Amino acid sequence: MTTPGDHPNPKPMNISTLQTHIQAPKQDLYGHPIYGALRTLGDVRTFMEHHVYAVWDFMSLLKSLQHTLAGTQTPWLPSDHPELVRFVNEIVLGEESDEDAEGKVRSHFTMYVEAMEEIGANTAPIKAFIADLRAGANVADRIEAEAIDPRIKEFVRYNFRLIERGQAHEIAAGFTFGREDLIPELFIRILDGPHFASLELPKLRYYFERHIEVDGDHHGPLSLKMVAELCGEKEEKWQAATEVARESIRQRIRFWDATYAQLKVPVA
Repeated sequence: MTTPGDHPNPKPMNISTLQTHIQAPKQDLYGHPIYGALRTLGDVRTFMEHHVYAVWDFMSLLKSLQHTLAGTQTPWLPSDHPELVRFVNEIVLGEESDEDAEGKVRSHFTMYVEAMEEIGANTAPIKAFIADLRAGANVADRIEAEAIDPRIKEFVRYNFRLIERGQAHEIAAGFTFGREDLIPELFIRILDGPHFASLELPKLRYYFERHIEVDGDHHGPLSLKMVAELCGEKEEKWQAATEVARESIRQRIRFWDATYAQLKVPVA
């Protein structure tokens, strides 16, 4: 016998309930002061010199998903999630080999670095970082050596911990709720900043607008379906995905805090 307050058969979690659980940190992120703090080209240079690490590690999350869901090993084996394979491969195609504003094939990371160069941002650190990784350096050791705020280092380390655990539903939750579900709104808020429109930033503006278009209209909704399919009816997977989603958003807030602290924001 149950009392009115008992819930012997609680409703299983789903995407809607997960989204409810992360509304508070999302609103904190959307209300961050960084969006209105990009006042000058110098501010944008500083922002990009930090943000480029998030642009880079996005691809590692994505490639980890591709490896887990689509299988990149030989001998090849068929996937249990053919729709998700198509979705992930579509994102990889766009992120690794999209067309820039001039119709040239570029990865989005390369587009971002070229946008940095266009406005005179310092690309030497990220290029050295990539060169060292290409030569076999360990990611954890190499990010620790970077001359960047510890909160940005922890952002990258957190995403690589997800990758190293290798749980598809966790990686998908970090990718979806830490990236695909957030990025269109974050970039819209940057573009709509009170000073941003007056700055000459054609390549960066194209990068932001391209992500808003693709992620908002197509990739974002499909990524929600990916999380739902990977969690299925397993309550423990939903719980883990929810915690990863929360922490991914918290990590982004701390990343913005670290970047904002480097901007020369006038005192009111």
